[in-house]
Amino acid sequence: MSTAGKKRLIIVTHTRFWKHQNGASARICSLIVQLANSGHQIGLFFVGFLSKEDRNEINRIVYIEEIECAHDGLSMICYDFFSFNWRHFLSLPRYFVKIAFRIAGKSIPFFMFYNKGARNLFNSFVTKFYPDIVLVEYVRFSYLINEGSVGFLRIIDTHDVMYCRYEQFVRNGLVHWVSLTREEEARALDKFDYVLAIQEHEAEIFSSMVDKGKVIIVTHGVEVDPVNFSFCRNRIGYIAADNETNRDAILWFIENILPELRDVFPSLVLVVAGKICERIKSSSTNGVEILGSVSNLKDFYSCVDILVNPVRSGGGIKIKNIESLAMGVPLVTTKVGAEGFPFLNELPFVVASNKNEFVEKISELLRDDSKRIFYRDAGLEYARNHFSHAAAFGPLLNLIEDVH
Repeated sequence: MSTAGKKRLIIVTHTRFWKHQNGASARICSLIVQLANSGHQIGLFFVGFLSKEDRNEINRIVYIEEIECAHDGLSMICYDFFSFNWRHFLSLPRYFVKIAFRIAGKSIPFFMFYNKGARNLFNSFVTKFYPDIVLVEYVRFSYLINEGSVGFLRIIDTHDVMYCRYEQFVRNGLVHWVSLTREEEARALDKFDYVLAIQEHEAEIFSSMVDKGKVIIVTHGVEVDPVNFSFCRNRIGYIAADNETNRDAILWFIENILPELRDVFPSLVLVVAGKICERIKSSSTNGVEILGSVSNLKDFYSCVDILVNPVRSGGGIKIKNIESLAMGVPLVTTKVGAEGFPFLNELPFVVASNKNEFVEKISELLRDDSKRIFYRDAGLEYARNHFSHAAAFGPLLNLIEDVH
């Protein structure tokens, strides 16, 4: 066991957090780095395959203790229900199950994520690492935790109320990656000692599903690092991973809002970055500049005057919105995009409810440098107050340090 107040933690995830491919990876990376910087010892139980290059990238970010526990002799490796690798031919039927669901345009039932082999490997990992705490990323891996597990504190980091997210996708005609009910999610969460909610409203929902004393709000921590302000260049930006929600958002914006904006501002350019570019790279729409994946977020935010996030489905908190505030780039988003932000007085960004409001409010910002300066300053102050590492991760660090 750990000594002198420093703890041994196992992080369970399938997210390639060192790649910063989406908001979830940025959130998990920020959390792991903060835990390591606080002196705690980290063991990574990664669900998937890690190459030597992957491990080198991880250890450039944070030191991870390696434990030999996988059947092929590779450290920190477990095979996901849907992983396919030549070393593990037993995963082949499961891989085709996943493909079949995708082709059929259906969500995968929650119970199908259970993997006895992964659970056995996890138990072996626990025996060798001897943790004080196990922190599981996402409810999909709740099956790894045995009912009534003792010897370590069990924490689940939710990111979203998943059953609410699934129901919202269904209402909007989108396909969510997993289908589950409130009762299924509640049973999964009840196996843990603490449930981390990423925002206040979701904490209230979780508190109605499990013991209220289990629920803690742990949001996302960022460095406030503003880009230089420049007078309007008629460049608005969008950055995102490639998923159903983001595809719906940007295609709706390109089809319905961008043409009207370009009628007023003929030189206007929508700069799109991230994996989402793979979905729109063949677009013939005038005024769209495709950047693709970017290695440095600041380079992207430096080249736009405004960030737009026309998201229409989803839960949790939108990490790209937090990054925009921390970079000092004015943000225009939807009511869905604004969910989870604790507001006090004035909003630190602009909310548009429909197509006409998007056109109107983006146009106002493009015409008025003083408004962009106002939202730049408001966003930076808000990010410092609510999304510093201390503000975001303080509740979790205090909980961990109190573990005996």
